[in-house]
Order: sequence, then structure tokens, then C-alpha cells
Amino acid sequence: MPALIHSTDIPDLYWRSAGIPFAFYDPPSSLTPEQYASLYRTSPISLVRSAVTPTLVMLGSNDSRICPEQGKMWYHALIHGDTEAKLVCFKGENHPIDATVEGLRRKVRMALEFLQGHM
Repeated sequence: MPALIHSTDIPDLYWRSAGIPFAFYDPPSSLTPEQYASLYRTSPISLVRSAVTPTLVMLGSNDSRICPEQGKMWYHALIHGDTEAKLVCFKGENHPIDATVEGLRRKVRMALEFLQGHM
């Protein structure tokens, strides 16, 4: 999460989830070591070493909520920890991956195929 605070469209969510006050009229421009540690503790990446469930990571290339690089980092951390993972990037899609009917169709198809392969 520390890397997301300046690239997301919902920065207040990240700050507040870590217990750090946030004001849109006066956003922080840098992190203290304590703030960084607090944000890290509330980030999914801090728990990746305990992940064991096969994971399908689907990313929209135009995601403004979670930058695609963060999703790729999550994917690489999963496979580095020997957790089965598959990465699928949807070109031109945003966070919900439903900007187009084809994108939504592909997302559903990929999820069904992934789940069927693990039942």
C-alpha cells in the first residue's frame, strides 16, 4: 500500500485504513518511517508469505484504483513463494474490468476456467 498512496483515485482509503489522518486539501507529500510501517502492516503484500490458495490475478491496464504494477508485484510475490498463480491483464480496462462487454465476458470466462481447474 505505501506505493499506492500517490497513484490511486482513493488515497484517503489507504491512509485511513492504516489509522493515519488524511485531508484532501492538505495531503501528505511524504511518509515518516512510522507511517510507512503502518501502511505496510495493512497491505496484502505483508501477508503474501502465508498465501497458499491458487490465485487468479486479473488486472485492468488502465486501473486508477490499484496500479497494474502493484498487481504484478503481488503475482510475482505469490509465485516466488511457491503459491500457484495466474496473471491476466486486460488491455484498456479499468478496475472493475467491465468497460466493454467483451472485457466482462473474458473476465467471467477466465474466472470460470480457473475455478474449474481447481475443483
